[in-house]
Parts: sequence; structure tokens; C-alpha cells
Amino acid sequence: MITSQEKSQIKALIHSPQWATIERVADLLVEKIQEENPVRDNQWETIKTLLMQEGQKAGIKRFLQELFLQASE
Repeated sequence: MITSQEKSQIKALIHSPQWATIERVADLLVEKIQEENPVRDNQWETIKTLLMQEGQKAGIKRFLQELFLQASE
């Protein structure tokens, strides 16, 4: 668990003008991952790469959601 002080810091960050930049970088990273060609030498490597890309995108989104959740508690 994070401390109440840490929650306050997250809340302050989310409400700061800098937060828009953090969200933009996250969106650009998701787009960059999306644009990477997952096709590899064989079907298994292609599936593996595709699943890894989807996991990376989901992880970025989940991290941002967790920050919002922690700030709202």
C-alpha cells in the first residue's frame, strides 16, 4: 500500500499542467507499439510478438488507471 502522502503527491501530479504531457507520452508510446510490425519468421514468433505488444499497451493503460484509482481513494 502507498502512504497518504504518496496519494497526495499522485493527486497533485494528476491535477498539474504537467500531467497532460505524461498522458501524451503514454499515448504516443501506445501508438508506437501499435505501429510496430508484429510479423516474424514463423507463426509462433508472430503470435508471441503480437501478444507482447498487446500486453505492453495494456500495461501502460493499467498503470495510468491505477494512478487515478490511488488518487481517488
